[in-house]
Amino acid sequence: MARPLKINNTTPKSLKEMSDGEIDYISYLILTDFASSDSGVGTINTTSGTSIGSIDDTERPDPVGTHPVGTSVTTTTTDFYMDLSAVSITGETRPLKINATTPKSMKEMSDSEINATIISQTISEMVTGDIGTYRLSTSLPVGGTWTSTGITFIDQAQSGDTTYTLYRKRNDSAPSTIRSLKSNSGSLKEMSDAEIKTLTQYLRKYIVDTGIGQYSVQTSTPSPGTWVSLSTVTDTRQQVSEESYTRTSTRDSTVDFTRTSTRTSTTDFAGNFTGNFTGNFVGNPANYTRTSTRTSTRTSVGSFQGSGTAGNFAGNFAGNFTGNYLLANTRTSTRTSTRTSVGNYSGSAGNFAGNFAGNFAGNFSRTSTRTSTATFTRTSIGQYAGEFVANFIGNFIGNYIGNYTGLTVQATKETASTVQLWIRTA
Repeated sequence: MARPLKINNTTPKSLKEMSDGEIDYISYLILTDFASSDSGVGTINTTSGTSIGSIDDTERPDPVGTHPVGTSVTTTTTDFYMDLSAVSITGETRPLKINATTPKSMKEMSDSEINATIISQTISEMVTGDIGTYRLSTSLPVGGTWTSTGITFIDQAQSGDTTYTLYRKRNDSAPSTIRSLKSNSGSLKEMSDAEIKTLTQYLRKYIVDTGIGQYSVQTSTPSPGTWVSLSTVTDTRQQVSEESYTRTSTRDSTVDFTRTSTRTSTTDFAGNFTGNFTGNFVGNPANYTRTSTRTSTRTSVGSFQGSGTAGNFAGNFAGNFTGNYLLANTRTSTRTSTRTSVGNYSGSAGNFAGNFAGNFAGNFSRTSTRTSTATFTRTSIGQYAGEFVANFIGNFIGNYIGNYTGLTVQATKETASTVQLWIRTA
């Protein structure tokens, strides 16, 4: 396997292939460069890229002690993505290797040789918890320099929230400085730190092409490949359980409803009526007795034959009356009138007193206007059957005390789910 060359500090100086331990400084520079930015291929975010999973936060909607409650929860989902865009290698500085020819020579390492020797070792250091890796934690991880990426997941609960932060390791203790050699216009020269960092793009491309160094957020071990759990996130919420309790409640409510009902009722009515009545009456003759006094003056012209005598007539009247009867009443009235008539009269002058016997047949029509005041008492019994439709709007205010058994939100929490942050190592 081709390895990068270094200057061997001997006397006289010589060239030597670097061991795995001596490559550590190259890996260190690549990883610190990779971890210096939270954007670019191989980094995690919550907005775009390739989905690597999500975490649900569930929470009871009611405070601790609330009863009765249901079993419903509110859910907030945080999605995680990874930038796995394609990478093209440009502007790189390649380390030198010994070319196995006869005689031996030196040659720049190919892409595959860089990946096999330098990048594979670098990513192995990263996935085992070195620089550039991530953690979802409630507190700052220990060992090296960790800082927040600004991404958080909040496990919300009525008794208190728990915040998980996505941390990333930015740095750690630097290994011994051993730099590889490069070709320098026909001579040899150690690569600068900046030139070594141009190899970071190989790391990004390696992650995309092989899948090693990629992350996943899920409850169980991903596949295919070999995965290692880096951290665990727990979604908790308040427990609910059956509990007996007494509640005093005051209610002030407005009710608006429409009711349709069928009702049959019997009503007794008794009362007095006092008032004036005005109206017209048209009817048939009535039986009545009338006493009247009339003073009249009459002038007549006619013929008279016979002798006048003065005498009395006494007799009885018997006859039949045919007509309609509606009202019996008694009225006393006084009227003064003057009448002029023309007619014939035969007989004698005198007084007539007696009874008249004969038959009368006919109809009597009278129109009258009457104003009356009356007092009456009426008792009535009747039935009513029908539909009653009404609207009612009103307020009810009052206290109610009762004993209940129902689900109550407890102060203790339960685990809803557990999700892990995984990294692929092979």
